[in-house]
Amino acid sequence: MVMRLIQNVIPKSMIRFSEGKLGVMAKRARERRIRLRKGTADWKDLRNYSKVAKYANDHDEYEAFIRNYDKNITFDGITSAEFIGDGRGLASLNSYRRVVFKNGQNNVSYFEKVYLRSSADFIKMSWFYQEVYPQIKNRLLIPGKVAEYGDTLAVVYFEWIEDIRPFQKQERIKKFNDVKNILREVE
Repeated sequence: MVMRLIQNVIPKSMIRFSEGKLGVMAKRARERRIRLRKGTADWKDLRNYSKVAKYANDHDEYEAFIRNYDKNITFDGITSAEFIGDGRGLASLNSYRRVVFKNGQNNVSYFEKVYLRSSADFIKMSWFYQEVYPQIKNRLLIPGKVAEYGDTLAVVYFEWIEDIRPFQKQERIKKFNDVKNILREVE
């Protein structure tokens, strides 16, 4: 009820979320949001905003700002989405999503990550999936790259793997050795 009252009094453009708590947006953040709406934002603006989108759980604005940055990106066909994590990379947005597409009668989940297409991170990821992944995909649990879209940005979809659990200490040592041996065989 308090949240609704605050939203009625304070314009949406001034509301922000930090660590899951409602706050009033600083002037610099409001200016960033204006640039994102107008399509005049730079990569740093978009990257910083992506974390705010996660806390606000605002998928519509998140997608709109990405489309403003790269007109060749669409998010058609997504039936649902949830923010699932955040990162700190200079070449990818600071939030990631699990998105669901309808495929016939089934719903199919994917992991979505947005890169700056010209970045070394994107180039390395692309090289890995072109050169290394085909050689190791049957031996290691690594999600396949399903699709990528965009010109300036790359919205990349990876297979969603359910119920991944962390390894215990002894398992980590064994897995590290297994991975090391498998990678030695890669051409």
